[in-house]
Amino acid sequence: MCRCDSNETTNNITPRQELQQYSSQDEPIKKFKNVLSIREFYLHIRSLPGNTICADCRCSDAKWISINLGIIICIECSGVHRSLGVHVSKVRSLTMDSLESKQQEVMLSLGNDIVNSIYMKFYNCWGREYPLITKDSTRSEREYFIKAKYVKKIFTERLPSINIGIKICDNNFEDNDSYVDHQYLPLPTTETLSVKSFERSESRLSCESETIKFDNSGNDELFLPDVVYDVIKNNNIVKMLELLANGFDINSVIQGNTPLHIAVKYNNQGMIEFLILNGGKINAFNEDLDTPLHIAVTIGDPLLVYQLIKRNADKSIKNKKGLTPLECAMENEHANVVVLFRLVDLKDECTNVDSNNTMLDENIDDFLSNLQIQENEYKESKI
Repeated sequence: MCRCDSNETTNNITPRQELQQYSSQDEPIKKFKNVLSIREFYLHIRSLPGNTICADCRCSDAKWISINLGIIICIECSGVHRSLGVHVSKVRSLTMDSLESKQQEVMLSLGNDIVNSIYMKFYNCWGREYPLITKDSTRSEREYFIKAKYVKKIFTERLPSINIGIKICDNNFEDNDSYVDHQYLPLPTTETLSVKSFERSESRLSCESETIKFDNSGNDELFLPDVVYDVIKNNNIVKMLELLANGFDINSVIQGNTPLHIAVKYNNQGMIEFLILNGGKINAFNEDLDTPLHIAVTIGDPLLVYQLIKRNADKSIKNKKGLTPLECAMENEHANVVVLFRLVDLKDECTNVDSNNTMLDENIDDFLSNLQIQENEYKESKI
């Protein structure tokens, strides 16, 4: 059972008071990355609506988080979340684990109330079959409810798949037969995609009319690709979570790009992190056979580039022009990105010799820190 009691005085303790016991774990802020210390992040995240209790059983002793779902949970529910697999829920300790700035941004963009408004939207229709769990619920009761909520997504507006009406090229067809139901074509991975196979798949269909349709409870709701595109462009993490909860394929092709390509194009690093955390393929190709890293280097922001490299973006993949990301950076004369690649390559070489050597990690951080300071000073000078 969850270790909390509604009669305990700890329920009246504020998050700020509660955190005093963890002050020894506080760490300095790296301002160039906008990273909050464990202490500061704790105070921020606990201040969000619903975040003083577990998102699933409402236990008040909630000090664990799911960084891809954006929720705070108790230790008992965290055990169930871990059993679901990291593709469903990535669990961390709120009081012991340090998160990177963009992971913090994802968490601070969501919170228990927002996430439950999505994942529990139609719970009232299912209450008899899936009783709410409490702090006193057994492990099996928690598993039954939590799997229904996050794996089966039973309480959301969700169809088994996303359908697209793709209009066939023959303009003589005017009836419903002129549309074929087709799932969003997932962008092939680097292991399966070739230029020829990509061109064949593109030539099969003429996407003159596309809609993503969610139809539940007699309520038809259409998500046009343009709308999904704008969700990513505008860094709307809440709306993207809602799309995913309703069955949207995170590796779908939208206007020739995956969602991750689009997020990189607009340098929305919070959205980038959210997509990667939820299964966005870091090395997927777009219609030009560019990976997200190819797009990032053309923008020229070293922080953006390093975010992808840290997530294991492949630096050796060549695009349709036969260029690697480094060669794209050189072609676009982004000197700072080129320097970053050299530092990363040097770090990789040294790591192969001495895996405990962290000096080059610090050098990369210092390099990016100096760039951020220069950028901030430049912006301030223009005010």
